[in-house]
Amino acid sequence: MSTPNNLLLLPLLQGLSRKELLQIAGRVRFNFRNFKREDVIVRQDEACRSLLIATSGEVCVTRHSDNGDYQLSEWYPAPLAIQPESLFGWRTHYTHGVVASTDVSLLEIDKDAVRDELFSYPAFRLGFLNHICYDAQRREGMLWRENGRSLPERLCHFLLQRCQRPSGRKELKIRKADLATHLGTSVRYVIPLLHTLQSKELVELMRGRLCIPSLEHLVAYVAATRQKP
Repeated sequence: MSTPNNLLLLPLLQGLSRKELLQIAGRVRFNFRNFKREDVIVRQDEACRSLLIATSGEVCVTRHSDNGDYQLSEWYPAPLAIQPESLFGWRTHYTHGVVASTDVSLLEIDKDAVRDELFSYPAFRLGFLNHICYDAQRREGMLWRENGRSLPERLCHFLLQRCQRPSGRKELKIRKADLATHLGTSVRYVIPLLHTLQSKELVELMRGRLCIPSLEHLVAYVAATRQKP
């Protein structure tokens, strides 16, 4: 079980003092859960009834497109708050599925306790609001960002617009024909681009999927090549 000092390092709890955390622990039940590799933590569209914070391990976060023609997966190390924005609002369901990619330890706090107890602490309330505002501002910025004229730029924009974080390992399961449609081009242009990126070790091509070891490296490469005369 995590110690109070370790809990103070977790997302959304960082602004609390040790005294405040001990006060909370006396009134709120902290439920600690363990998951094995490939265990499902939450499913896409499942109702969100608790604040979940991964305290150790690594998770894979996946979302399927509404029409089912592709899915995007991302890998995140702990500590990680799992979609706290899904606790409140007009649709209180997880928009992504989360699976343990290693053994994972999880802290669970009931939604009522978050609303009635944790929100009474200004540090937690501010941390929660900052998380929500940052996510909303980033997503709005992506909507207004230029899609890019070149095909590599449009590929990066497609990925960035759908990722929860603009960095790290990603995997896109999609047919090349569907990817070409989303990028506004044809397969004859998509295939050479993917092979070029693979030769630069920026992507890995497998049947029906595109693996990106480091999205930030792909974005930096495309930006650098665009700047060349």
